[in-house]
Amino acid sequence: MAIDAHSHLFPTMEVSGSEGWWNTYFRLCAALTGRSVGDMRKIVTDNYECSLDHLIGSMDRAGITKSIIYSTDWGLANPPWGGSEVSHEEQDRILLEAVKAYPDRLFGVFCIDPRREEAVKLLERAVREWGMIGLKIHPSPGFYPNDKRAYLLYEKALELNIRVVIHTGPEVGFGNLKYGQPIHIDDVAVDFPDLTIQIAHGGLFAYWQEAAQICAFRPNVCVDLAGMQPWFRRDPLGFYRVLKTMIALIGPYRILWGSDYPVIEQYVNEEAWLKAYLDPPELVKSAGLELTEREKKLITGENAARIWGLT
Repeated sequence: MAIDAHSHLFPTMEVSGSEGWWNTYFRLCAALTGRSVGDMRKIVTDNYECSLDHLIGSMDRAGITKSIIYSTDWGLANPPWGGSEVSHEEQDRILLEAVKAYPDRLFGVFCIDPRREEAVKLLERAVREWGMIGLKIHPSPGFYPNDKRAYLLYEKALELNIRVVIHTGPEVGFGNLKYGQPIHIDDVAVDFPDLTIQIAHGGLFAYWQEAAQICAFRPNVCVDLAGMQPWFRRDPLGFYRVLKTMIALIGPYRILWGSDYPVIEQYVNEEAWLKAYLDPPELVKSAGLELTEREKKLITGENAARIWGLT
């Protein structure tokens, strides 16, 4: 049983991000690969595919039985990096239709910016009427997760008995790094000890130690490693050393595998990313860094099933 604890559904590039976001993304890809911005734009746009059928096909090829898919709410980010060209309401509709089409395989998590009017009311509707199973907070547009306006959402999440996912690490198209520092989640974990919190992306490359430290001391916090694919591809040994260190600090029971599909699909697809955990490269095995069979099962599926209540 493999469960993707961090996925998305962006049928078109317009749903995924604004023109400003994509322009920044192409520039970053060019800087990382040595290609021109024009080349990266063509490569990505010519190969972009994230329809519902493509998502299910990708899951089937990888052997993923269930995926937790998140909406995004970047609409209040400062222009020209504001979020999707598609309204927040339209993104919710796309997510809802996908969950209805595959109720045994796809599980929706509602994302809302706490600065929006009626944010709490919208969250309650998403859970009670639409069947969403969690709340995602994405601070990159310009707020911290310990913002008191976000606390109103956490209080409602406790009332609704749902989990909360909080983005950490940088956001490609906008937002200062400071908003994605995991340390701000510590206040939330302390003030809401009965709230289950998932640190998305494990802080990524800059803040993984901070994320691991919070998990180590806050039993209501877990972490997903979606988005770490570039690190694994560039330096498998380095990534695995970090993964084993996180297991040593946290234990294997609160680390979740996730893909961040389709954000890095063209770089490391779901099938290859899952295999990286289940059957890593020989140099990882030779270095004695391979996960135990128990750790593999926990991280790639059993933890998500337990934490999210998926049966």
